[in-house]
Amino acid sequence: MKRLIFVLDAIYNRCIDYLFYLSEVLIGSLMLVIVVDVTLRYTIKSALLWGFEFTEYALIYLTFLGTAWLLRGNHHVKMDVLMNILKPVPVAYLNFIASIILIITCIMLIWFGSTLTADNIQNNIMSVKYYSIPKFILVIIIPISSVLLLIQALKQAFGKYKLLNQNRG
Repeated sequence: MKRLIFVLDAIYNRCIDYLFYLSEVLIGSLMLVIVVDVTLRYTIKSALLWGFEFTEYALIYLTFLGTAWLLRGNHHVKMDVLMNILKPVPVAYLNFIASIILIITCIMLIWFGSTLTADNIQNNIMSVKYYSIPKFILVIIIPISSVLLLIQALKQAFGKYKLLNQNRG
């Protein structure tokens, strides 16, 4: 059983690493498209017609692709003013509570993202701007990344729970 958990954890970590690398490629592409678009706009008075739409879609994906990776590495934005003045045990309790809130948020994102994706597939809803693409392609990243974020939040909550039990004993 331990071997299976180890293998599943390795697959999970590899998956969030690849999604993070994909987000890096997307950031580079986004930067390139914006630079080319602005350059064209100011030099020949013509912009990339698809550039603005690409940046909109890229920002949706960027928001979600790296979230689990950020949480795993503790790279996310946090307010540490309070944490710096508290003792370790209250900090552990606050971190545990934050993990529980994140778990609840992930469950809600999975539910609503899955419902939205299914509705978009069922009703064949299209995003019609420069491109005409099925809208589910834009929103499917929400439940997928939320599942990965939920797994990471559960791992952290379990670790913080174990730490709290060690501090009590």
